Amino acid sequence: MATRGEDLRFSRILDSLRRTMTKTDLPTVSTKLYELLEPLDPPLRKRAIKAALTMLGDDDGDVEPTKKAEQKSDDSDNSDLPAKARSWMKTHKVSQDQLDLMFHVENGVADVIAADAPGKNGKEKTINCYILAGVAALLQSGEPKFDDKAGRAVAEKLGCYSSGNHATYMKDRGNVLSGSKDGGWSLTGPGLKAGADLVKTAATTE
Repeated sequence: MATRGEDLRFSRILDSLRRTMTKTDLPTVSTKLYELLEPLDPPLRKRAIKAALTMLGDDDGDVEPTKKAEQKSDDSDNSDLPAKARSWMKTHKVSQDQLDLMFHVENGVADVIAADAPGKNGKEKTINCYILAGVAALLQSGEPKFDDKAGRAVAEKLGCYSSGNHATYMKDRGNVLSGSKDGGWSLTGPGLKAGADLVKTAATTE
């Protein structure tokens, strides 16, 4: 708790800040603020800064309003996505702009809008289509779980579905998918990372 002497000094600081803040010369304002705040203890500095911001109508409880506003803007871009989808984006550093190149999300429905299937051959393209189907499910429901029909639909949409080889490709899917054709599929941890990599790689090739 501030003492009476600190309160008096605080009041004088506020009076000086009022006069200083009317100036438009930023270097002068910064220098004056430094001279006023430098001898104070950190708690009193924060009180003075917050009081000055309040007088200016800029106080939002944070001495870094610009940074906070930028963070709020970033969060608002994907605020309609399920929490687990937002967490996936944050963990794997997937931006909203990158995501928008691969998926269209509207009214709770996520569609794969990639121009073609990523991959060097038919097997890679097919597995990657199923990974994209898993990411779409994550964006839509918050869980990277989907049925075989959804995965096959993405492969057909991106032009890499091969009726003669599809079953063989899916048997050699690696560790990115768990499940089965009849029981449905789910992206594993490596599969979620692979999905993020696909999204980011697609963005760099645009």
